[in-house]
Amino acid sequence: MTDRPIAGSLSPEEMLAQPFGLITDLVRMHAERNPQRAALVEGERAVDYAEFDATLDRVAASLQRDGVKPGDAIAICAANSIEYALAFFGGLRAGAAVAPIPSLDIAGSLARMVADAQATHLFCDAAAAKTLGAMREAIGACCIALDGSDAGRPFRSWLAEAQTTAASADIGPDSLLSKTAKVRFPRC
Repeated sequence: MTDRPIAGSLSPEEMLAQPFGLITDLVRMHAERNPQRAALVEGERAVDYAEFDATLDRVAASLQRDGVKPGDAIAICAANSIEYALAFFGGLRAGAAVAPIPSLDIAGSLARMVADAQATHLFCDAAAAKTLGAMREAIGACCIALDGSDAGRPFRSWLAEAQTTAASADIGPDSLLSKTAKVRFPRC
């Protein structure tokens, strides 16, 4: 069990002075202090800190519902988007090791990176799914489509219900170092 303070119990300065902390705790602190301030912006779309924090809980709760435990890996292979950030930070809140995987034109390389990470979930978009092609089924990860395409289960329908709170993941520096995702990149 870690002795990490709860986000709302410390000032920002005190939180940053701690020897260990989680970025998702900082998101929660911002949501408590400035809920209407923009956290993510993509074109004309914006997500405020209150929605960002609540959605991170929904992503983390969904991963926990699917059996993801602290230290398990998830992978993300998609273009930058609000949903990418939600999946990434939600995975961190669940205690997962998040493996951002670059979009490649080689299906075998992409599939190997997901397999090497031992990812239980692959958050992807249509471009990544097209690259993977038939190998998508062979990687063994649950595919979640961040862009609403048929790349996998639609992100919004996969999410836990609104107002869902994730179980607190017992995460500390030792647990993060003992089991991290290892991704090998193809040689040029």
